Amino acid sequence: MLKKLFRLVLSLVLCLQCSLHGCMPVVKKAFAIIGTGTGEEKKQGITKEKQLEAEKNKEKRKSKGKKEEKTISTKVSKEIRDSVRKALSLRNDRTFEITLTASEIAFPVLIKFEKTNKGIFGECKLISSPPVRSDLGISFTFGNGKWIDETAKEYWNSLAQANSVTPPEVEEKLKKYAFCAMEYSKKIASALLCLREEIKDLKDWIGLADVKKLFHECLNKEDKSITETVKSLKTLWGKCRFRGSLDNYVCGGFEVSINPLSIWVGKLHVFGENNFIGISATYRLSSVWSLDKAWETLKSKAKSNDKIKQIVNYVEKLESRGKVYKAALLKRKVLDQAKTGNIHISLTPTSE
Repeated sequence: MLKKLFRLVLSLVLCLQCSLHGCMPVVKKAFAIIGTGTGEEKKQGITKEKQLEAEKNKEKRKSKGKKEEKTISTKVSKEIRDSVRKALSLRNDRTFEITLTASEIAFPVLIKFEKTNKGIFGECKLISSPPVRSDLGISFTFGNGKWIDETAKEYWNSLAQANSVTPPEVEEKLKKYAFCAMEYSKKIASALLCLREEIKDLKDWIGLADVKKLFHECLNKEDKSITETVKSLKTLWGKCRFRGSLDNYVCGGFEVSINPLSIWVGKLHVFGENNFIGISATYRLSSVWSLDKAWETLKSKAKSNDKIKQIVNYVEKLESRGKVYKAALLKRKVLDQAKTGNIHISLTPTSE
């Protein structure tokens, strides 16, 4: 308010002088100087305020991220130590080892997702309900499959043997199943790469039950190179033709087979027979021993040890938030120390 009053008085004085001496350019210059000076001061003030505010916010973020680690140290009773040692000794027992493919690890997990009717797994249901001829619209039976329409059968077989172009509705269904399979493979292949690294870190500390849990968590990971590969491969889809039978087709650069479902793009096995975007795996694992079972032994024997209970609660929080791998690493460390009679562990509150 005072600034406005000052400007008004100054303008009257200048105008009075100008009417006597003729100095309009001076008035304009004076106003220009006043206006520019005030604007710069305001601008500098606002800039400084923003800088101070940004620095404060930065400090807040730093202080929020800097949470001190919580260290837990405790002696372990002879009973606990002996029980843990016994549980861990079973790790080296090869009697109950079994060999499983990636498909045998992945499919039981994915069937559970299919049952939720959510996401790509709930929509496609390739494992719980794999496609058959009738799903493509190819059928020559009636009466719940009891009777065969010979004319229809001859029609479809003639198309297949002549490698004819498929009807549009058949091609549409084939594309749906092929692209579903590619999405499955994208998820599974990314999870297998993740799982490979986690198994490498945990080495012989895990059994079949642990690997299934880790795979479940790894399904949330996405490998960008695999995603880009799938995106590129989809562009190779083209007009579909039968390939000698009613179960085999060529669609552009794709070779699609049903019963069982198998997808090839060029020389790359995209889906089927333990292959997912060219990635396959085989695991030799204990069917009876697991890190989780050894951990349960520690939990049951250490109910009266408050410090071990704190660690157990921390591990459970990690797992409830989907951090299975991090929990597994901590379990291994605690068990390895427990067998010596002393536990000394640092827990990061950011994960609590």
